[in-house]
Amino acid sequence: MTPRIVARTADVLAEGPVWDGARGRLRWVDIERGLMHSVAATGDGLRTIRFAERIGSFALSAGGYIVALERGIALCDADGLGLRRVFANPEAPGTTRFNDGKCDPAGRFFAGTLDLEFRRPLGALYCVDSDLAGRRAVADVCISNGLAWSPEGTRMYFADSVTRRVDCFDYDVGRGTVSGRRPFADTSSFPGVPDGATVSVDGRYWLAMYDGACVLAIAPDGRIVERVELPVARPTCCTFGGDGLETLFVTCAAAGPDASDPDWVGVSVIALDVDARGLPAVAFRAGAAP
Repeated sequence: MTPRIVARTADVLAEGPVWDGARGRLRWVDIERGLMHSVAATGDGLRTIRFAERIGSFALSAGGYIVALERGIALCDADGLGLRRVFANPEAPGTTRFNDGKCDPAGRFFAGTLDLEFRRPLGALYCVDSDLAGRRAVADVCISNGLAWSPEGTRMYFADSVTRRVDCFDYDVGRGTVSGRRPFADTSSFPGVPDGATVSVDGRYWLAMYDGACVLAIAPDGRIVERVELPVARPTCCTFGGDGLETLFVTCAAAGPDASDPDWVGVSVIALDVDARGLPAVAFRAGAAP
C-alpha cells in the first residue's frame, strides 16, 4: 500500500477526481486556480483547461463536462469552451461558492455550496436534472462534502465538514429525492475533517480526511474498518480508476511550509493499491447537448 506520486502540479486545492474510463485518464480540478487537469493513470501526458472563475467540481457529459463553477453550474465542451450556464447559485453573492459534486446513478448532477467563512449554514446541496432544471435537495449546510451513493443507489452519503460526521439518506433514484436523514459515521475521534469520498463495489465508503493525513474506509453499517495513512497532510477527495478500477487516486491540498516533507512538495495527486475495486463514474445525462 505504498503511495505513488501521480501528479506534481502544485495545486492550491486539488479536488474532485474523476476516472474517465473511455479515455483512460484521471481528471481533477484545482479549485482556487480555476483549472481542470488530466493525466494517464501513470501520470503521463498532463493536459490542463483553464476557467475564468473557481471550479468546485465537475462530471463527464456528452461531448464535454458539467461544471460547478463558483457562482453557478454550466455545461461546456471538452476544451472547457462554449460555457452554457444552466443554474445560478441562488445564495447571496460573496457568501458562498460551489464545492463538492458528482452525478447520481441516474445521471443527475448534484453539487453543494460552502460558506466562504467556514462557519455559517449558508450553503445547500443542489441538483440539476436531465431537463437542466435545478432545485435544492438539502438546506442549511456550512461546508458541503462527502457526496456519494451506495452501489445499489438506495443510499446517498453526505457530510457537512464542520460537524465531523457523515450522514446517510434514503435515496429514490427514480425521482432523485432524499429522505430519512440520519447519522452514518462519526469521525470526531480521528484528526482532520471529512472531505470528499467515493464508494467501492462492496459498499465501503472511502473518505478523505482533510488535515488528517488519511483516508477512512467505512463499512455499510457505519463502522470505520480501516485507516489508510498518507504522506500528505490534506487529502481532499478520492476515486477509483485505472485497469479494473483497482487503484485509489487521492487529491490533496497544498500544506503549509512547516508541514511539508520535501519529497511531497507540490504533489497534488497520489495513488495507492487497496483491497477494493471502484464503480465507473456516472456521466451527466442531459436532454440537450450544450
